[in-house]
Amino acid sequence: MLKREELTRPLLVLSGILLLLLLVGSVLDYSVSKALYTESSSLFACLFSAFGELPAFLLFIIAGVTWFRRRGRSSRFLEWFSVFGSACLITAGTLLSYLALREDLPGLGAAEGALLSAVLLVLGLAAGLVLTRNASRADCFRLIFTVLFAGVFAMLVVNVVKYPWSRPRMRLLTNDPLISFVPWWKPQGLGGSLSSDDYKSFPSGHTAMAACSLLFTLTSALHPRMEGTGRYWFAGSVVWTALVALSRLTMGAHFLSDVAASWLFVFLMYLLSVRVFWRDGPVFRRLYDWMT
Repeated sequence: MLKREELTRPLLVLSGILLLLLLVGSVLDYSVSKALYTESSSLFACLFSAFGELPAFLLFIIAGVTWFRRRGRSSRFLEWFSVFGSACLITAGTLLSYLALREDLPGLGAAEGALLSAVLLVLGLAAGLVLTRNASRADCFRLIFTVLFAGVFAMLVVNVVKYPWSRPRMRLLTNDPLISFVPWWKPQGLGGSLSSDDYKSFPSGHTAMAACSLLFTLTSALHPRMEGTGRYWFAGSVVWTALVALSRLTMGAHFLSDVAASWLFVFLMYLLSVRVFWRDGPVFRRLYDWMT
């Protein structure tokens, strides 16, 4: 089982910091973005925007490999369902990484994007094989359920919410004086976001995907050599997500409340996943019995 004792205090600290950032953003969103925004994107901003989501996509691939290796074989339907599900996760992780790299790295060709995505695929396949070699079947499915809920589900929610919120990005406010600043708690309804990406500021998809790197803390439960590494994965996730969030602010793509809300949402999904799937509760048992 996952040992959570070493992460209890850091998790409490992170939750307090994220709530504080959301509060600060609620009051000083425009001022913070105005101070950080630069019209010409720096190399730092481009790189962390492009690579920031890759840890989440790598987790999709790892979960797909894990699902395939530990798939249920009690019926033909279950086996084919598991094969299909694992293939979807692996394909999604690879394809989404390709699309993210092509979108956020100006000048990156199709061949270069495909090569980088192939490297991520190989890393995910290798990591999945190593992690599941000696891991229990139950712990493997705990990881799969967590990635599906705190990763895939969180990604879908964050990207769907963008449409009814239709919050204009900072760069749009700068380029068009007729557009007014809108606080994060005032959804604008379906409208601008249907026709332009510049109306999809809240919440931040890049930050949400970067925050999914927190799920790597759970891999310490799968391999004996990784026992006790949870604190290092946690620290790395915080630094990585903070850098990605900062890159989005400097590009004028998001406000402080956008990145804080996304990070907080994924963080809460992570905590809920740990509570539901990393204990032998009824929800996990029913899902596990059905999947195996």
